[in-house]
Amino acid sequence: MAVAQAAAGAVASYDTLSLTLSTLAGTIALALTVRGRHAGWVMLLFAVALLCKESAVGFFPILLVCALLPYPGIGPHAARASQRGFVLGLVVITAAYVVWRTHLGGFLPKLAPGRYNAGIGPGTVRNLVMLWFVAFLPVSSVAVFTAFAVHHTGVVMAGVISAAVVVLLCLAGYVSGRHMARVLAWMAAATVMIVPVIPLNHVSELYAYALVPCVALLFGQSVSHLLRGGRSARVATLVVVVAVLGANAWAAHGKAVAITQNGERSQRLLNDMIKEMSSLPRGATLALVDPATALSDYSIFRVRGFWLVPDETLKQRTGRDDVTLVRLRAGDALPSSPRLVAVTLDGDGRLRPFAP
Repeated sequence: MAVAQAAAGAVASYDTLSLTLSTLAGTIALALTVRGRHAGWVMLLFAVALLCKESAVGFFPILLVCALLPYPGIGPHAARASQRGFVLGLVVITAAYVVWRTHLGGFLPKLAPGRYNAGIGPGTVRNLVMLWFVAFLPVSSVAVFTAFAVHHTGVVMAGVISAAVVVLLCLAGYVSGRHMARVLAWMAAATVMIVPVIPLNHVSELYAYALVPCVALLFGQSVSHLLRGGRSARVATLVVVVAVLGANAWAAHGKAVAITQNGERSQRLLNDMIKEMSSLPRGATLALVDPATALSDYSIFRVRGFWLVPDETLKQRTGRDDVTLVRLRAGDALPSSPRLVAVTLDGDGRLRPFAP
């Protein structure tokens, strides 16, 4: 996980860090539960995972199943008492979190249209496939999904092939070791962990973090099996492993660079916008016309246009609540206003007057 493009350092944002910490705490809790030890620590870690991100509720059913399995090394009566107490603790923690979050006004998705609501149908399958694809993908997910949005088939196919290579590498060692049932069990458990998010109408690829520990486990164990083979098998395995790790590291670097460039572009644009708004007459209307571009916006990695600077930030920094901000796409008609000023961006992302 340290070199995966899912590493927090590559996509440093609040949401990313919360998902990473949630996955870390939940995974450690699950590992301790499987070993039947430290029930108190498990419940504490599960609570931490929930406090980091609400999607950690997906750990609850897996922890519950593991808790109901016989504990190794302890007697049946002690085991039953431990199980009852552990299960009760998990239920109380989950229920308390849901009640507390609802009391604080936390959003609860509904079965309805809307970006943050949920729906049962083809979108659920799409989300499930997308998250597993991202978890196995060794190249930049930003590059692949951006290419998909602008119909660059070659880049998309390269991403699909690279993910297929990782899948085959994760399975090859288990096929030779005849442990496919274990693989299916791990993948089923990991899928249950993301059940709370896959029905959502819009799912960020960041939720694939919950699947990364499973992929890392499959990858490591499979490679371990393959390295016990003949010389040619060991060499081929090492070559593929180095290529996969290198691709992930390069993808992480690319995402870090993209975020840095986005931040620099945002700061330049903010400075230009503050100067422009400060010079406007009172009651003016400022039309922000996004430039026509073939590039596709993508989350916090690749953003073009005026989305980089929110209205609230501009008005707060300039103190110009009297200015009306109107955001337009390329080709939209300008509003009718006696004090209209229209601006757009040049190829370097700098502010310039808009000429219809």
